[in-house]
Amino acid sequence: MKKQIENAKKIFEEAEMVQSEIFPAIRSTKSKKEKREVVAREWNVNSSSTEKVYTVKSIGSKWFCNCKHYVKSEGKKACKHIRAKKQELGLIKPDMSSYKSAIQKAIRRGDVGLLKLSFSTLWEKEQKWLCWRLTVLAGEENWKYTGWAGRFGFAENPSREDLWKLLYTMTVNPKDKDAEGLRITEARVRKRGLKLEDWVDKDKLPIIRDWIDVVNRLSEAYTDREKFWSSFIPPEDNEYARETVKTCKRRFYAGGMQDDRILMLTVAYLACVMRLEEPVLMDVPKEEEVRPTKAIPWFAIDMHTREGKIARNKIRKMFVDKEMGEYVSTQLWFYVESAKCDRLVKTSYWWPKALATWRFARGKSVEDVEKDWAEWGPRIRELVEKGWTIHGS
Repeated sequence: MKKQIENAKKIFEEAEMVQSEIFPAIRSTKSKKEKREVVAREWNVNSSSTEKVYTVKSIGSKWFCNCKHYVKSEGKKACKHIRAKKQELGLIKPDMSSYKSAIQKAIRRGDVGLLKLSFSTLWEKEQKWLCWRLTVLAGEENWKYTGWAGRFGFAENPSREDLWKLLYTMTVNPKDKDAEGLRITEARVRKRGLKLEDWVDKDKLPIIRDWIDVVNRLSEAYTDREKFWSSFIPPEDNEYARETVKTCKRRFYAGGMQDDRILMLTVAYLACVMRLEEPVLMDVPKEEEVRPTKAIPWFAIDMHTREGKIARNKIRKMFVDKEMGEYVSTQLWFYVESAKCDRLVKTSYWWPKALATWRFARGKSVEDVEKDWAEWGPRIRELVEKGWTIHGS
């Protein structure tokens, strides 16, 4: 560590030397004949967690900071103070990961204030992402609204009012997570080699067996699209089911994580085997009539955000047993807190099965999981809040 500090001091001294023109502050232009001066600038940046003030410098394209994180990395990694200053100056795109995570938690927990905060921000700064993500948001939380999500999200000129109305409706209504639950249940049963009969009721066995057949043919979705999608046959008299399948097909090839793509297949499959009635959108308050939460709550800062990833890695390092570290830092955090659903519809069959197969895989009972979270939840929250600059007003 002493050597690292010395090396970092040298790096910071280099900034002083460049600034004082011990090194020529000159760079060549495209013509290699003209020369221009490198501008050196300096700022004081307040710590987000303490009362300390750090010095951030930029000299040409080089950036420096005298905080311990920059020192420890020997100048190889930009610290949060450098990133904050770059963002303030408009040199880098603002980190929207916390808002992207928050909008899902808002829908999942029925929190209209958090929905307002995250939606308003994303519409202004990440409208393209919001429209692209809309079908996945619906598929995970209220799968029967996926057809509506495609109708609004894939529109040539998406309407802010339409998206707000759909998201508000999904937020305040009970959740139907059968699509996400079926996807996870099948994957875990297959991975663990479990007997379907031990986990699924007799009347549900045909559904999951047919779904397993779809998953086994997944490669065809890329090698022979026409053949693969020809097996998704919604009822002829159900226009909304056909629209939902088309939406899922379009979103499947629109990029993203593999789990999201398989989720779209799950929604399309359920639209074909169930009687899917078109859900009615509510008459909702106007966006400006809803008061936003003051800031994004800690539970929205999960493994999909930069700060959440940092906290997860710190938790992992607390355990010699890597499997235990993964359980606490990722799975326990996700299935108990991040996936918490305050308005889960009681008739949802597959989501409870997904949670049950996860606990079985970990050798845990419901009581065990609750006890583990009571022990580690506060520590995770502490690490998240300590390393996080709170967003909001």
